[in-house]
Amino acid sequence: MLMDRRSQTTAKDQGDFHGDVLISRDVAGFVLRETVHEAALRVPRHSHEHAHVAFVLRGNFIEQCERTKLECQPLSVSYLAPGMTHSDDFRNGAQSLLIEIAPQRLAAMRELLTLTDPFFVNGGVPALLLMRLYAEARQGDTASSFVVEGLTLEVLAEVARWN
Repeated sequence: MLMDRRSQTTAKDQGDFHGDVLISRDVAGFVLRETVHEAALRVPRHSHEHAHVAFVLRGNFIEQCERTKLECQPLSVSYLAPGMTHSDDFRNGAQSLLIEIAPQRLAAMRELLTLTDPFFVNGGVPALLLMRLYAEARQGDTASSFVVEGLTLEVLAEVARWN
């Protein structure tokens, strides 16, 4: 499972994200959450306090980010910087892996990587890395924390390369 805390998540564990958190794991300044957004959920314009990567596992939704309409489907990867205003339409429902980045971790990475603009891709290397990350994060053993951290850094490096 994605839980390092070895307990069920509660509403406060979901941060400022909507939807139901199935499992959660906190590793080295990254919080990984597997979430489900029910069909017909529409989230009006909002922003998140922390930067995050979203990886669609099942279903689909539309994310409106400034002037860009993103059609998120399985294997879609997106990155939003903190404070980026957007809306979400989960008309058909979706299940995703969200990676929230702690401010101090993001600040340290920004010295080497440009992570300010929104990013979106369907498939490609970022999706392959996120599939590995999702599988590894569900392992839950002590060694998996190192792999989770490394793969998360690799995902963010790919996002910065494509951005």
